[in-house]
Amino acid sequence: MIVFFFSISLIILISVIYLINPRKYPKQFSISLLIVSLLALGSYFKFGEHHLINIMETLYEDIKNEQINDPRKLVIFLETKLAKDPHDLEGWLILARTCLITGHIQKAELYYSKARKYFPNNSDVLFETAMLKNNIGQVEKSINLLIEAHDLDNKSLKIKEQLIKTYIKLEKKVDAKLLLEEIKKNHSEYKDKDLRRIENLFERD
Repeated sequence: MIVFFFSISLIILISVIYLINPRKYPKQFSISLLIVSLLALGSYFKFGEHHLINIMETLYEDIKNEQINDPRKLVIFLETKLAKDPHDLEGWLILARTCLITGHIQKAELYYSKARKYFPNNSDVLFETAMLKNNIGQVEKSINLLIEAHDLDNKSLKIKEQLIKTYIKLEKKVDAKLLLEEIKKNHSEYKDKDLRRIENLFERD
């Protein structure tokens, strides 16, 4: 799966280089790289789901038409769009990820919070917010969000794996092992390599 995402990103990057000369149009090329990064990050969060591609294609057309040529304009573009239509899950996620990638953590928190306001029962929003909280040291808040996400989508391996990681980080090994046993018992669809990767989390501790 990782090889697949890498290949797709590489193909997109090559296409960008072909369509946008980096020497002649450095700004457009730079923002194109940001778009590829956002797409890769989105793929990581979604573990293979590609429903973000349509909005990315729209933004890419804006780049080619020189309507967007730096991350700030991308943020403004999305802020304006979402002010008119806040019921756009993909828009909120891309806006938050853009802020995250460019180092604006507080803005990323704000936009994830707004996404949760409009989509309170979306496990992807909860999961990404939990990842952000974990990365800035708010581990207790992260675990609560992960538990909520898990309650909404108890078949998601990415949520279960991150939940186990966070349990271990908080030294709640009993909870982590119970979840691992639940995975082994109830989720035969998971591949052996996935189970081994999760089991290795306990050995690293």
